[in-house]
Amino acid sequence: MATKRGRKSGASTKARAAQKPGAGAQPSAKALQGVIQDLMHAKQNGDAHAHEAAAAALRNFAKARAPANVLQAAAEAQAVAKNPIMVDSLRLLGDIAARLRAHA
Repeated sequence: MATKRGRKSGASTKARAAQKPGAGAQPSAKALQGVIQDLMHAKQNGDAHAHEAAAAALRNFAKARAPANVLQAAAEAQAVAKNPIMVDSLRLLGDIAARLRAHA
């Protein structure tokens, strides 16, 4: 019996790539920006599965060994991801992503 597999969320793929020891030991700010963008799109579209995948990717970033600004941004984005008010969440996530771009 063949089963259909759904399209993988980009956030979970980026999180796994960030964890692989051979593919750069430290997760980068650019990868975190991609996860934040995925989270913003998931919130805008109301996609619960993509939202959960992005939240899991943020948890992985917060646990990883990374520069301090990436860890701080991951922790902030993780807290904002739990916010049920979409307008505030999108504004705060945009601010976090802009700060990462400024430090990169």
